[in-house]
Amino acid sequence: MINDPIGFDADFQTQKLKSKVEPDQKQMTLKIRHAARGDVILEISNKLSISDFKKEYVAQLKDDTPDVGNIRLFAMGKELKDELWIYSYDMMNESTVQAMIKK
Repeated sequence: MINDPIGFDADFQTQKLKSKVEPDQKQMTLKIRHAARGDVILEISNKLSISDFKKEYVAQLKDDTPDVGNIRLFAMGKELKDELWIYSYDMMNESTVQAMIKK
């Protein structure tokens, strides 16, 4: 008899990230890297939402500021979803996040 496979679709992964237990708050340094714009270093809380994290990033950009909705962030092989938090992705202090700006 063959068992049904366990689903690992996008909804399953998102639910898994949402169900993480909220840790104690701590400050951390994250580096956001964009190929054309260079690096931006942010001091943030691990309880910051991803949407607020994107807003912090946009506020640090000097020229030609993009719309927050046009920014996609990636860390550890996953795209960071707006409805989740920094701690959802188990990011550690001084991690690097890759930024992509849609045109």
